[in-house]
Amino acid sequence: MTLKNALASPVKTLLTVKGKVVKLSPASKKRVEQNEVDFQEVMLKDTDSHATVAVWDKMVNTLQKGECVTITKCRVRLFNEQKRLTTTRSSQCEKLAYDETLLLVSDDEDDDVDNNGNWSNTPISDFKSGTITAVFDVDPYLACPTTSCNNTKLAPAESIQCMKCKNCGRNYGESACNNYIRATVMIEVEDSNKPPQKVAIFKPQIEKLFTSRGFTLPSSNDQTELLLKFFEIIPVDIKFHMINNTIKQLTCKRVA
Repeated sequence: MTLKNALASPVKTLLTVKGKVVKLSPASKKRVEQNEVDFQEVMLKDTDSHATVAVWDKMVNTLQKGECVTITKCRVRLFNEQKRLTTTRSSQCEKLAYDETLLLVSDDEDDDVDNNGNWSNTPISDFKSGTITAVFDVDPYLACPTTSCNNTKLAPAESIQCMKCKNCGRNYGESACNNYIRATVMIEVEDSNKPPQKVAIFKPQIEKLFTSRGFTLPSSNDQTELLLKFFEIIPVDIKFHMINNTIKQLTCKRVA
């Protein structure tokens, strides 16, 4: 489940969240039912939002900034009229050595959030101008069909002929999965002193690029065919909004 959806869940909901650790408070002790219990606040961030997780007991001082983690059985609580997450006695933390959706999330706190910790759509007038000049790789993959999993990349399940989502824990047959695409491209930002940079772009924005050049995405999601199509359309000028090195919104002129 995304952090944004987790914070939108009703108070007392039990859920699993995933994110990159971007901030940790010093460990301390809090009195709970007449006992002193180790306590720490951890800020997690994903591609859309961030959330504070109250970590207790044995999980305290086990996380480091920059680590990607999944924490199970967190509960939604209300602290000072704001929703936060807290671990429970049954919570488990898994450190992710590699995660597709968190790969390009920066390790820093962001200023691109409102007072409620929510990301919002950026007006086109605030988009930056730039040119996509190269493509490095294209990764077509099977994604979780559960909406709250935000197209998490699936992995083959052990011992059975299906795919498993690490986010929600469900297994799916290949025909039930979403076909999704992630590409890594080079973008040169107009009126910027920064050098060209590698950024990620996902299927909805890739479709916009292809459509603007009169192409449709190959139905087979063949990696080689996708790369060849990219080579045909670049360089391509766009206006875009980017969060954590991922192009979230873009617009480009249609070429006849």
